[in-house]
Amino acid sequence: MRTRDGKTLYPDPLEALFLEHPDVHRAALVGVAGEPVLIFELAASCARPADAVLAELRPKAQAHAQLSGVSRMLVHPGFPVDVRHNAKIDRPALAAWAAKQGALSPR
Repeated sequence: MRTRDGKTLYPDPLEALFLEHPDVHRAALVGVAGEPVLIFELAASCARPADAVLAELRPKAQAHAQLSGVSRMLVHPGFPVDVRHNAKIDRPALAAWAAKQGALSPR
């Protein structure tokens, strides 16, 4: 994805950084109005509040040079997937959802 400031971010390797976390099932980096937004789907076995998981993931994002400018991190209840594959994340649908969540509002 290309950010508003012209930086190119490659989602797959950046998302992989978060898939090691036991409470993360899926991760997606999408663009909302040219700003990167990280979205997570928590594992079905996760019994902790989403905010607690995000608090653990945030330092990992801030420590990575390419992700240091991520404005928001959100948790989605179940990623939309391409109906033909049931595994490929429907990134446009996820970005639209993030925009509706106020992905760029201040935290």
